[in-house]
Amino acid sequence: MSEDRLNLDDLTLHDKAVLATRNILSAHGFNVRYTVRGRKTERIRVTGDSSNVYEPDIIAERGLFTLVVDLRTSPQRGARREPNGSIEDTSRQIDRYAVQFLKAELDDLVVSLHGPHGLLVTPFGIKEDARDLANHFAIYVMILPEDKINEIIRLDIYSQRNRIMDIAKSCGIAF
Repeated sequence: MSEDRLNLDDLTLHDKAVLATRNILSAHGFNVRYTVRGRKTERIRVTGDSSNVYEPDIIAERGLFTLVVDLRTSPQRGARREPNGSIEDTSRQIDRYAVQFLKAELDDLVVSLHGPHGLLVTPFGIKEDARDLANHFAIYVMILPEDKINEIIRLDIYSQRNRIMDIAKSCGIAF
């Protein structure tokens, strides 16, 4: 898909996160297939062992290593009550159900994608119990702030590869 046809200002946060993640993974040597929801692109469809059809946001491959990427940019559920009685709004952070959903999807795609790994991407953060669950299931979590997303999508993958990798590293991302 040509970037010339995209007006980056018209894209949703989700679509921008797809493009930024694509740039980061490409800069790290992955072969990336992706879908931008708001535009006409090739839809990625993968049939799992149960015959369910999945449409992941991104599938990235490097050698025998395959990543199935799930981007979470819409609000999650709920708020958390602190011990002092105050309520902390964590509705934008990834919750344990997003992690469980990705794990179930990965388990169903074991044969068709030869044992893929999962990557959750969000600009908002992850709840503590969800982080523990992701670590338990060996699912990578990439927290990419919105300002970094906007910066990365404007960079060229080939000529500004090192800059993309520096931004990703400043966010704690390295492959």
